[in-house]
Amino acid sequence: MAHSPSPPKLRLIQGGLARAEQLGQARLQILPLEQALPPVQAVVEEQDSHRLLDTATTLTDTPEDITQLVAAMAATPTVAPGSVQLIKGSPLRLRTIVYDIEHEPICDPAWLERSYTKLFQLIQRYRLSAVALPLLGIAHGPLKPATSLKLLMASLAGQAFNPPLHLWLRLPSAMVAETLMLLHTAD
Repeated sequence: MAHSPSPPKLRLIQGGLARAEQLGQARLQILPLEQALPPVQAVVEEQDSHRLLDTATTLTDTPEDITQLVAAMAATPTVAPGSVQLIKGSPLRLRTIVYDIEHEPICDPAWLERSYTKLFQLIQRYRLSAVALPLLGIAHGPLKPATSLKLLMASLAGQAFNPPLHLWLRLPSAMVAETLMLLHTAD
């Protein structure tokens, strides 16, 4: 039986709200959504297998009626949960497919695990050093932040990043204190 590497040990880097956590060879810095994002090479997005969900909380009217929307959805090929799509631009967009609206529950921890793993493979392949990401699976799904954070940390275990990786973890301000506490209790 293969032995999986243990999650990296955390080491606090001082600096108030700007403090960061060293997770193996990656530096994780929490940044509230309300603060401006520093320059990054890539931004991670989460999406569903039909690419219908969005982070916007407002609904807009569409010129199509419901039957046209359903027909368009049926004609659009789905993307497998756990996939990561690279979308060119500046910064790059790394679209993680972590939801499936046809599945109950809408999000499965195994999909997050695959998405985090593939995400870090792409980061290594493209030699990215500054990436912004949310905690996957908590915006639309039933997963708790602690579950996503644990999967993120496990995915970072044993990773070697060259150049070193700086991850900007984008969270609502209300989640910052809880996430910092979770990081410190995982130590």
